[in-house]
Amino acid sequence: MEMYADEESRGGIMEPEGIAEIKYRRDKILANMERLDETYARLKAESKDESRSAEERAKSGELLKARETALYPTFLQIAHHYVDLHDRVGRMEAKGCAKRAVWSEARRFFYWRLRRRLNEENVLARYATANPDLSLQDRRNLLVNLVQCDPSSNRQVAEWIEQNQAAIGAAMADVRSAYVSTKIVKFAETEKDGALKGLLAVLSTLSAEDKQALVSNLGLTGGQ
Repeated sequence: MEMYADEESRGGIMEPEGIAEIKYRRDKILANMERLDETYARLKAESKDESRSAEERAKSGELLKARETALYPTFLQIAHHYVDLHDRVGRMEAKGCAKRAVWSEARRFFYWRLRRRLNEENVLARYATANPDLSLQDRRNLLVNLVQCDPSSNRQVAEWIEQNQAAIGAAMADVRSAYVSTKIVKFAETEKDGALKGLLAVLSTLSAEDKQALVSNLGLTGGQ
């Protein structure tokens, strides 16, 4: 599955104000206010300074409250903007959730993207048939190594797969051959008697020419 997002789209299901009420509540806003505003931080420290008189602490507390009232709307707006940034396409792209959509080329882009994906899925399915033990990532790696063109071009990849069915068929034959060979070796290691009986049964079905070719490949001499 692939997702594409417009530059002005949002990936969240809630408005920034709602998310801020849950994830960026008043205590966090006040903590940022204390961290970023020197006057607020000073007044808060003075309001809790036990070395000062009660009247001085009360005065600082009043000034602190006034400062908080003046700053809170601005900091709340900053919080909303901060939360909103996490739902925008830039962040979605960075997290691998969605890709930017260029709508001026959307029809052409999605045509070739879909054509490429359909062709790729067909090849991946053929790899799975040739060797059921291959993982999806293994099959994707084989596909990447098979296709000889610019992988960033949807059109080039789609057309290469369509125009090189012979090469793809040969690659599938190689994968199948390697799979069968591996299975035979494993059976021979664990079930020698059964493997030998199976090989003898296969040999009995070979033509004289095939038997001679087998003997030649094994580097043996002699008759049939």
